[in-house]
Amino acid sequence: MEADQRAIYRPAWVPEGCRLTNIFDQGDGASVLYETTSGYGLVFQYFPASSGALSIYADGPSETVDIHGNPADLYLSPEEGSANGLIWGDPEAELLMSIFADLPREDLLRIAESIRPFPGEQPPNRPLRFPEGYSELNSGSGISYTGILCANEDGEMLRYTFATAGSTDLEKARAGIAEATAGLTAEEALVSGFSAQLYRQPDGTGHLVWTNALDDLYWISGPLPAEELIEMAESVIMGS
Repeated sequence: MEADQRAIYRPAWVPEGCRLTNIFDQGDGASVLYETTSGYGLVFQYFPASSGALSIYADGPSETVDIHGNPADLYLSPEEGSANGLIWGDPEAELLMSIFADLPREDLLRIAESIRPFPGEQPPNRPLRFPEGYSELNSGSGISYTGILCANEDGEMLRYTFATAGSTDLEKARAGIAEATAGLTAEEALVSGFSAQLYRQPDGTGHLVWTNALDDLYWISGPLPAEELIEMAESVIMGS
């Protein structure tokens, strides 16, 4: 199962301290998620203009600003620590775009002005390859978390989990790993040069666990031999 390689729109500039954690493909649109130093996060989304997906936004009055000569609605929250929003249309791309983040107006405008397509953009922190015979059943993504559940024709389950360093999702993932590997002895392995631990249950289920240079956590669990777990793990574009 290969990842889609179409162009993805995203910012070419984000403030220092922001880092890309997820791209959630939604067909003709996408959600691009960043962690920020505030801990709230930055969400950039776009959809076809014909969908009207961003035509309604709720709280407070808006200010009209300019993005590449096109009018945009800027929503500034009166509450400190809450997200500000920017919504605009790109006539050339025929897309509606939005940014929501706990960032000042200057940063929101600069981010918006930097949006451009990145051909062949691959989603970070998720596998680009899955073992033959496995199909995705469901998945969930957030700023600090990705979970993917796959199954094969025999009903065997394959799970992938990613959680960013310092997040509550990381603590939940660590608790899940501790429960799943209780009483098991780890074998040392390598994933793209990073130290990893491989656990094997008596029923053959393997658990491959590793972290990147930022201490983000990755976990693959399924009835696969070590080489297939590592091959899947090494297809992940890890944050750095």
